[in-house]
Amino acid sequence: MGDLLTLHFWFNYYYIPLSGRAKIILLVLALILVVGMIVMFFLKKKNDLYSKLRRSLFNFFLTNTIISIFLAFFIYEEVPFFSSHFWFLLVLIEMIIWLWVLCKNFLKFPDIKKRIAAQKNFNKYLPK
Repeated sequence: MGDLLTLHFWFNYYYIPLSGRAKIILLVLALILVVGMIVMFFLKKKNDLYSKLRRSLFNFFLTNTIISIFLAFFIYEEVPFFSSHFWFLLVLIEMIIWLWVLCKNFLKFPDIKKRIAAQKNFNKYLPK
């Protein structure tokens, strides 16, 4: 566990094998991504206020599933550069930024709902 805090572990060019616990964590993360992708695939067909957010979540899950498959392949084949641990840091940073943007978009929905309700209230007084 002490190796996780060293620069040599994260930025070493050659592959340092992961422990069994780390492989299980990566497997669970990949499984979560696949399940999320499947759920969003079936939910993205609904057309409502949240449809754009669901499509974005589907793209998030699909992209990160493909990236995790490539990383798992390179780790399995022990390709020196592409199985380095700094790729995990880059993917983690990418996921955090993408989720932050998605959360920021999700927090806009109460304002959008209020605006839609106000527009409906205004439209009921207009002649048809």
